Amino acid sequence: MESREGDSCPDKSRQECCVYERIGEREGELKMIGLEHYLILSALLFAIGLLGVVTRRNAVIVLLGVEIMFNAANLSLVGFWRFRPDALAMTGQMFTLFSITIAAAEAAVGLALVIAIYRHYKSVDVEEMTTLKG
Repeated sequence: MESREGDSCPDKSRQECCVYERIGEREGELKMIGLEHYLILSALLFAIGLLGVVTRRNAVIVLLGVEIMFNAANLSLVGFWRFRPDALAMTGQMFTLFSITIAAAEAAVGLALVIAIYRHYKSVDVEEMTTLKG
């Protein structure tokens, strides 16, 4: 990220890692986007995904909620990586890439199961699936 004239990082040892945003139109007032911002957004996404899993009866919406929870975990991983002392190591991105791969495989298997269940029960309502025998 290019630094603008007059921007300075409060922590000179991590100047390349500081992220700033302008607040409104107030001249010269800067706010650092910290780890807590990443974690709050991640917790909010996780809560939305969990709410979708717990309250919905449609299997596709339940899978969508699980995917949102995976994305919340990925955001946490990237946030923790971003504020590590050795942020040049790409461990956070590698864990996130691995997690995205697992989530894609989970989505493919989940949708295949939803299609199989729809063929058998003629519905994707999770409350109607009461038996495991086919």
